[in-house]
Amino acid sequence: MMRRSVGYGSLLFLLLTGFSSRPTLQRLGPDPAGSAPLERQQAAQAPCEPTRGGRLRLDGETRSTLPRCVTQVQRVQFGAGCRLHVGLANLGTDEPLRFEIAFKLGTRGFVEQAVRVLAPAPGWTDLELAVEADQALQQLRFSVSGRAPQQGVFSRPLLSCPSARSAAVPRSVLLISLDTLRADRLGAYGNPDRLTPNLDRIAQQGTLFLQAYAQYPDTHGSHAALFTGEYSSRVGMVGTFRPAALRAHQATLASALAARGYVTLAVTEDAFVGSAYGFDRGFDRYHDGPLDHAQGHASTTFRRALDWLRERPAQPFFMFLHT
Repeated sequence: MMRRSVGYGSLLFLLLTGFSSRPTLQRLGPDPAGSAPLERQQAAQAPCEPTRGGRLRLDGETRSTLPRCVTQVQRVQFGAGCRLHVGLANLGTDEPLRFEIAFKLGTRGFVEQAVRVLAPAPGWTDLELAVEADQALQQLRFSVSGRAPQQGVFSRPLLSCPSARSAAVPRSVLLISLDTLRADRLGAYGNPDRLTPNLDRIAQQGTLFLQAYAQYPDTHGSHAALFTGEYSSRVGMVGTFRPAALRAHQATLASALAARGYVTLAVTEDAFVGSAYGFDRGFDRYHDGPLDHAQGHASTTFRRALDWLRERPAQPFFMFLHT
């Protein structure tokens, strides 16, 4: 499905893909909705607040995190066949840290399931863990040890489990925004030079909109309207040089789909749609791209997306790509 958007001249297209099964998805830990992303230095000084998760930006990628506590226990109901997905980060400067995940198995207490020793690194390290227990588990323990354990961070874990009931299979959603692309350069809109054969093919197989207009004539305001369904002026996202941010608890397309069991990911290249302005609201992972408003590269953006698709949880997903 394609949509023409005027203003700066963007093209949006939406792909819906089928899914072979419908596992259930749980996000562990407190919901940090509305929390502004912390940079690495800020996070290194954050105290342990057991009831509060947060948002952390590392190497251009923002993720929700568990509370910054050396040891914590999360309650959950799951059993065999589930898979746990979590990111690890060592915010220190020179000392490795030991990350441990343990399951509580009935009356046996906590049993260590995964250990990873990480040296300080600029970004996230992903860990996937299969649950092979023959009984329902009720608690998971996450702990960090080392000389400076307070520098260890767990991203908010995702737990994907097989569904015990039959249900309608939701489609995954891929939304791509091609910024500053004139519609009249596309064959689908009449250009005779065959510059865009792949987009033209998608247009032929889907639905092509000839009369669709942006709600605000720049990247920032247009995407605010796209994600919230409200006018840019209503959510305060107007102005190019000092744009505002989304309200702390503003509902978005991503937050709505996340609440319905979708894994959510965004890969962007333009700081005008960066996490600093709240566009990461509802996304499990949000890659900002450059912060100086410089242009990125489509090849890098789509490679990141493909890498994630190969390793994604077995779950319906919503992916937003901006290039």
